[in-house]
Amino acid sequence: MAVIVAPLSDRYPSGLLCSAGLVVLALGMGSLATMSVGASGFGVALRLAVCGIGFGLFQSPNMKEIISSAAPARSGGASAVVAISRLMGQTCGAALVAQCFHWSPAYGTRAALWLGATCALLGCVFSAMRLHRPASVHPAGARERA
Repeated sequence: MAVIVAPLSDRYPSGLLCSAGLVVLALGMGSLATMSVGASGFGVALRLAVCGIGFGLFQSPNMKEIISSAAPARSGGASAVVAISRLMGQTCGAALVAQCFHWSPAYGTRAALWLGATCALLGCVFSAMRLHRPASVHPAGARERA
C-alpha cells in the first residue's frame, strides 16, 4: 500500500487519507465480525484484504506526518516514539482480545472484532480533527506592534 499511498499523501492531507483508511479498516473488521461460520476461505481472505487496505491507507500517511513534523535533528527520537506507540498499541490490543475471550469464550472473536472496529472509528474522529486547523495564535503584544 505504501507504493500506492505515497503519491496520494503528496496530493491530499494526511488527516483525510488516515481517516478514510480507518473507515475502510472498520468496515473490514465489521464484515469479519458479521461473517457466517460457513464462510469460504476466499470470503475470509477478501475481508482481511479490506482490513489490510484500510490499515495501509492509514499507516503510510500517518508515519509520514509524524516523521516530517519532527526537526531533522530529532528524527531519531520521533522514530522511537512511533515504535513505542506501535508496540504499546499491539500490547494493549492483544490484552483486550484476551479479555474478550475471557469474558465470552463463545463470542470473544466477534467482540474483539467489534472492539477493533470501534477503536478504528474513534481513531478516524481524532485523525479527522487534523483537518481543521485553528486560527493562528499571535504572541502577546503582536497586535500592539502592528
